[in-house]
Amino acid sequence: MDKADEIEAPEDAGQRGEFMAMVEKFCTERPPAKNPEEMLTSRPYGRDDRIYFRAMDMLEWMRKKKFNITAREAWDILQDKGAKTESFKIKGKFFRAWSMPPFTTQTEPFEVPDIPGEVEEF
Repeated sequence: MDKADEIEAPEDAGQRGEFMAMVEKFCTERPPAKNPEEMLTSRPYGRDDRIYFRAMDMLEWMRKKKFNITAREAWDILQDKGAKTESFKIKGKFFRAWSMPPFTTQTEPFEVPDIPGEVEEF
């Protein structure tokens, strides 16, 4: 073991990486809100090159997926990724949302190679 090289783990190998993967799923794999008001239905909302969501909605979704993290730990990680907070007033009620830059999305389709001998579908 004296001659073993220590290799640094990649960013996604720890709790921070797992958390960010969960945040991405929360923000991209669910139907988005069409306007800020719909954030009250626990959905993320995209505007002005940022994605907004209520912390309690994201953390509750993660708990249901068996991933537990405190709001403070979550905020510390997200702040490192450019997160901010913003207040909204909807129907006379104020609430705070967290926002962060949006995740990248695939812009080109996958190229599926032709397989010799495959039967074409009609």
